Amino acid sequence: MLISFSLFQWFDIEVDLALCSPNVIVPAVGLPPTKASVAAEADPAMRVVGKSNPLSSPSGPVRSGPVQGRLQSPPAKSKFLVVSNSFQSRYDETSNLRGFAYPKGLMKNLALYLLTLVFLVSSSFGKTHHAWTLASEVFATAKPAQSDRSPKAQVAAAKAFLATLSDAEKKQALLPLNDPERQKWTNVPTKANDGGIRLGDLTRPQLEKAVAFLSTVLSENGYLMARNIMMADDLLLRNEAQAKRRGGFGSANFWIAIFGTPSETKPWGVQWDGHHVAVNLAIVGEKMTLSPAFIGTQPHKFMLGKEEIIPMENEIAWAIEFMKSLDDKQRAQAIIGTKRGRMQAGAGKDGVMPEAKGLPCKDLTKAQHALLLKLVGLWVDDLPAKPAKARMKELDTQLKKAHFAWYGPFTPESDASYHLIGPDVIVEYTGQDLGGNPLDHIHSIYRNPKNEYGAKWIKK
Repeated sequence: MLISFSLFQWFDIEVDLALCSPNVIVPAVGLPPTKASVAAEADPAMRVVGKSNPLSSPSGPVRSGPVQGRLQSPPAKSKFLVVSNSFQSRYDETSNLRGFAYPKGLMKNLALYLLTLVFLVSSSFGKTHHAWTLASEVFATAKPAQSDRSPKAQVAAAKAFLATLSDAEKKQALLPLNDPERQKWTNVPTKANDGGIRLGDLTRPQLEKAVAFLSTVLSENGYLMARNIMMADDLLLRNEAQAKRRGGFGSANFWIAIFGTPSETKPWGVQWDGHHVAVNLAIVGEKMTLSPAFIGTQPHKFMLGKEEIIPMENEIAWAIEFMKSLDDKQRAQAIIGTKRGRMQAGAGKDGVMPEAKGLPCKDLTKAQHALLLKLVGLWVDDLPAKPAKARMKELDTQLKKAHFAWYGPFTPESDASYHLIGPDVIVEYTGQDLGGNPLDHIHSIYRNPKNEYGAKWIKK
């Protein structure tokens, strides 16, 4: 949710606050009178720039819902103050901004004022989707492709989308296979000049082909998950002008990039990213990997027409089901802390292997193992049926080398996080504070550490 307001006339400052982060970045008090518009979100443990109708998939579990970007940098000569929940200024490694010290009273009052507005205003906004832009309208209404999602169908859909682009647009959308842009993703609102082609710059025919393409390289469930998170992001906007602004929140500020030449046999890749979505696909024939994949949402529930959409409903429900299946000894091993933990392997953490804590998955019963495998399948099922089935077969064995850790209570509506860490799989799920309700603002990450961006199949 985005609010824009004027802080005292003598500040002469307008601030846009992204109500979805533990951090708020505002122009530093004491500068000459200016107008500054800032929007930023970053996981506190991840300060690096760079899925509701029930649907089932033949490849895996039911996921509720029909269902990256870079940090927005400030003007070069501006100074900004980073205000955290503890009302302290600090150095932010993500954006290379430095907080400046100001009188404690002024700083604390400003922070209290901002955070009070967060809680008061966030609860007053309705949660019914409004299509502010053409991109939002087309993605909200266009049906997913009815396709076998074979390599042939995927290549045809990619070519059909590219055929709608001008030569200049193709240069934006079509990048080399190993372009550094593949790793420049994060969960924050996008900036104005991200790599790839921006949905807000496309015409209706181009957007319709984009829908057909994305819903062919992903499962129907996976496409609708990411699509619905885009729709949720529209609820963080206030008006059409804000929605059309280049960079930031909303469906118009999601991007598509194709890496390499779409081929039925040779490696190529797809990235679909924006606020709370980072889909990173590597494709080699019928082999596919979706790693890394960042999936989040805010709000967690909203209305799209007459339908109630809950993009990430089962991610916590099935985790609680798994926790309840553990005996007392196992549960004691699994619970690491009484409060929600932080994401450790999110954006900017390629190659990072968090410490494995909690319950060794090799000690699970057959039934418990099946419940955990079903939970992980919520992310894997975003792939088309054949590659998803192949990945689930791998995980059936690989899970035994992982550990499962839980932080917080494990009852419905609990503010908790869980972390599945192993040499072959990383899954993290955690709520976020800003916005007033961590159950309404969710982050998750899925990784296959041994096949990030298709590393097993693609030569450098």
